[in-house]
Amino acid sequence: MTNKEFMKRAFEIDRRLKARRRRLEYLRSRIAASSPQVTGIPKTSPIVTSVMEEQAVRILDLEMCIQKDERDLAVVRQEIKESIDAIRNETLSTILQMRYLDYMTWEDIMASLDYCRSYLYELHGRALRAVIQKNIEKRT
Repeated sequence: MTNKEFMKRAFEIDRRLKARRRRLEYLRSRIAASSPQVTGIPKTSPIVTSVMEEQAVRILDLEMCIQKDERDLAVVRQEIKESIDAIRNETLSTILQMRYLDYMTWEDIMASLDYCRSYLYELHGRALRAVIQKNIEKRT
């Protein structure tokens, strides 16, 4: 795993988590829309009940996946934070913090720090090399 892949793990988990939450919201809205109404009409058919049961199972499975993703995200963010905190250069750690923990775009980081794109990319490269250096020192 490269430094960049190590640092991007939180972003990827967060993106997956948001997608699952959107899917959960969609499933809940579908089950609410198809819930039986109390009327004088005879009971719903077994087919409708079966579909509702399947939807409920999907919702439960998705909720369990979301809980796991939330735990994973917390662990990964902590690992990334520790790696960033190990860098002694404040500018380099700030760039990594903004990019990999705050999920800021390059344009937002450039505006915030008042750096041009090429210089920001150069600093970012230095910061990633500093992360790997600290990780190597930690292991030895």
